[in-house]
Amino acid sequence: MLQQLDDLNDARAAIALDQGEFHLLFQPKIELASAKMTGAEAYVRWAHPELGRLLPASFLSALERQERLADLTNMVLRESAQAARRWYNQGRSWHVTVNLSPAELIDPELGDRLTALVDECELPYGLFVFDIPESAFLVRDENLIPVLEDMRHRGFALALEGRGAMTASAEDIPLALFNEIKVSGSAIIKFALTTKSAGGLIAERQKMAAAHSLPLTAVGAEDARTLHALKELGFTYAQGAFISRPAEARVLDTWTVPAAVKAALTGPAPRTRKATAPQRAEKKPASKAAPLKKSLQDTAFGPEMVTLDFEAIGDFDLALPGPGNFNPLCLIMAERMRLIRHAPQLHGRRVPGIGKRIVMKVPEPPMKKPRRTGMLARLGF
Repeated sequence: MLQQLDDLNDARAAIALDQGEFHLLFQPKIELASAKMTGAEAYVRWAHPELGRLLPASFLSALERQERLADLTNMVLRESAQAARRWYNQGRSWHVTVNLSPAELIDPELGDRLTALVDECELPYGLFVFDIPESAFLVRDENLIPVLEDMRHRGFALALEGRGAMTASAEDIPLALFNEIKVSGSAIIKFALTTKSAGGLIAERQKMAAAHSLPLTAVGAEDARTLHALKELGFTYAQGAFISRPAEARVLDTWTVPAAVKAALTGPAPRTRKATAPQRAEKKPASKAAPLKKSLQDTAFGPEMVTLDFEAIGDFDLALPGPGNFNPLCLIMAERMRLIRHAPQLHGRRVPGIGKRIVMKVPEPPMKKPRRTGMLARLGF
């Protein structure tokens, strides 16, 4: 029965792709030194007729099982090229960033497909930046490096995207092929910034960028303090909800960098806000549930399973306290009342809130007993 339900949902995603239910939103990317927009990243969304706007975590696996990822990439690149042409005609040479999955990066025909789609809009190849996840280098597929070399030879730009701790050894990554290094995930960035020294999550990428004279981009600037700190740490570019949430291409025609963003980049470090009085917090409408990030941080984790139960009103960041200290399991009621499991790798990503109950269980890992040796071990202590 469950297998039949999975097949039905997979087929529904494929039909939605054919019927044009997928569309793109673009998030502005700004240069921190000048506070000017230099490009935008394309995010694909599914305008589900019943569940509303769904994020890639809800449909990428289904399309991969249906062998339709290439079709989705073609649609994303075609609409991205149309948006780039729209801005190019307005005298704006904004770069457009497109995400590629590890499965697509080992396709020897990827370069030909990308070239054909971009040629339709008669645009310079250098306007297109393709995000390459660090995890792609864990597979060690023999086609990966030749495919990336082919893309660079054609003139496309490549960005190495990392989330959280390094997933691949720096020695296994051909940094000479890349044009920039990205650190993604608002929760990851905030955690790293609170360590004062940027922490290992960011420091490793800083070293890589400095060694190869590559710009460093942060994806997940959610407030003024974070944006200011990113500039102080030497980041070149940034994007995030504080700058602008993803929007339709036509909206960016008249978009300008907000005054608050300029103030965060040019003025002194913003002060920390004082805690809101409890009585004022109680006056807020009950329908606006606290963000998952705040709920987790305010929860006292003990040796037993902790369960958070709330209603998701809109998209939210899946943020866990500490890097890898807990083993999260997030169950989200989704299409056709099916439970979709979001694994720990979604930490730091934005996931869809669809007006349903969300139950999240976070067990604290058992404490490892210290190893006893010698006389104490023989006595059973």
